[in-house]
Amino acid sequence: LDPAHALHVVGLLRNSAKAGKAVLAVVHDLDLAAKLADRMIVLAEGRVLASGTPSEVLTVETIERVWNVRARRVDERDGRAAIVLDVLPR
Repeated sequence: LDPAHALHVVGLLRNSAKAGKAVLAVVHDLDLAAKLADRMIVLAEGRVLASGTPSEVLTVETIERVWNVRARRVDERDGRAAIVLDVLPR
């Protein structure tokens, strides 16, 4: 999805969650996942590597270990993590 549509879908999913519905999403865009999720699980080689809030789970160490890329994390004003990936793999 392009950014505008992705954020629209995030809004729809958040509204469903606020209405008391369970929402489960598989998201490979780490920044979008951080904006969407209240809780997340990172899988590596079929096993749970990390589980918790996006700020707890999306650490630089976890991102580099699982996805083999250099990363920086910037905490947003609302406390959520924003992920910045370097262009080249490490």
